[in-house]
Amino acid sequence: MRRAKVGFLFQDFGLIEGMTVLDNVLLPLVPPGQAKGTAVARARALLDQLGIGDLARANVTILSGGERQRVALARARIAGPEVLLLDEPTAHLDTARAEELMSDLARLCDEGAAILVASHDARVDHTERIDRRLDLDDGMLA
Repeated sequence: MRRAKVGFLFQDFGLIEGMTVLDNVLLPLVPPGQAKGTAVARARALLDQLGIGDLARANVTILSGGERQRVALARARIAGPEVLLLDEPTAHLDTARAEELMSDLARLCDEGAAILVASHDARVDHTERIDRRLDLDDGMLA
């Protein structure tokens, strides 16, 4: 259930070096939960949407931090989860990419996804689409 219903984006990305971008994105579907052609088409569409479709066959070791971040986000979304848990999703993105990501997350919310974001980034904090904000101060709910 966790693999099908929840997508994770880890702060350190959790990408598997030695694998291609496409294979990293498809990893949550192992063992296969979709027909291979359908899964590959969805992965390629996610990569294109995130502006890194041309890197599908590249090894993740050659990617910049922002590119790795977007690969990890595509992997988090590959199964079409109902819940996304994102740890510092904008940490390695420039302002334009961070704004695109927040717009994309807002669209996913409109489609019914629940999204939980842990972030220190003021760009996230000032996003108008946040329904509820919880602040922690020294590990305590402020």
